[in-house]
Amino acid sequence: MNELIPINYEDERPTVSGRELHAKLEIETPYHKWFPRMCEYGFSENRDFWTFLSESLWERHLNGVCTILYKSTVG
Repeated sequence: MNELIPINYEDERPTVSGRELHAKLEIETPYHKWFPRMCEYGFSENRDFWTFLSESLWERHLNGVCTILYKSTVG
């Protein structure tokens, strides 16, 4: 079976990357605007998603500011 989006099983609940989900769904709204809008629909931090700061240089903005990443729960 091919995975559309990698699922992370290292946390208490299975999660997917919010950024990868956004990309795979081909959402036209920029990610930094899209994810907060999902919270308006009832997503709740520490229940439906977790936030963390990127430690990867690849995931940082060009100005050097760390990017906030989201892990969304699956199922």
